[in-house]
Amino acid sequence: MCLVKQAQESFEDNLDWFTEHYDELEKNYGNKVLAIKNRKVIAVSASLEKLLDELRNRQEDISSIYMGSIPPKGMAFIL
Repeated sequence: MCLVKQAQESFEDNLDWFTEHYDELEKNYGNKVLAIKNRKVIAVSASLEKLLDELRNRQEDISSIYMGSIPPKGMAFIL
């Protein structure tokens, strides 16, 4: 399988897991940025910059990692 396609499928699988478990993640990680790999939370930080630094220090390949933020509970966005 092409590496790009494999990375995309892994990213999408992690995004699906994030969406499916959002309520639980919101309870545990409100106001944080998460890195999801292989359907597991592998890193949590207060900012994307710090999260990326941590992943780089671990020498993680971020191409297939989903990174998403959990806003503080009760926060609403107007788009």
